[in-house]
Amino acid sequence: MKFIIPKIVCNINGYKLVKFKLNNRKIFPLIYIKKPKKPIVAFKKFYGILIDDLFYRLSKEEQISAVWHEIYHTKSSTGIKLFFWLPLKRVFNKEKRRYKVSQLEEFDADRYASIKTSSVSVLGLLNKLNSFEKQGLIKSNLKNHPTIKDRILNIKSLDK
Repeated sequence: MKFIIPKIVCNINGYKLVKFKLNNRKIFPLIYIKKPKKPIVAFKKFYGILIDDLFYRLSKEEQISAVWHEIYHTKSSTGIKLFFWLPLKRVFNKEKRRYKVSQLEEFDADRYASIKTSSVSVLGLLNKLNSFEKQGLIKSNLKNHPTIKDRILNIKSLDK
């Protein structure tokens, strides 16, 4: 069932459907876009997770972490979380007050990916994204995401 919509999107747009094996042995559909308008690495849309050539520059563990990060967004963007939990988190946690609610969700998605894989693979992913950014291959969306440096510090703080 989860392959139907991505398959239709691929057929309409000429994209390639990739059957990606997660570390829990489940197969998850990814939509490969050969030449996107702007680099995406991995990005959630309502009809599936998009990937591009940069995704294949990641190690297998980093790829799995990236997919779990995006799966978190598909499963947890609920009204209660966005309109109740994250704003409360922002109010009661001094360190989190400087972030927008949408930015706080990125920290949660990183944490979820580290639970599903490991903090080492998420740190590897974030360091690789940082490298891509320094090379000018990607540009962080600071409107919706905290800086990569802040995301790295957040994952490191989880191990303490």
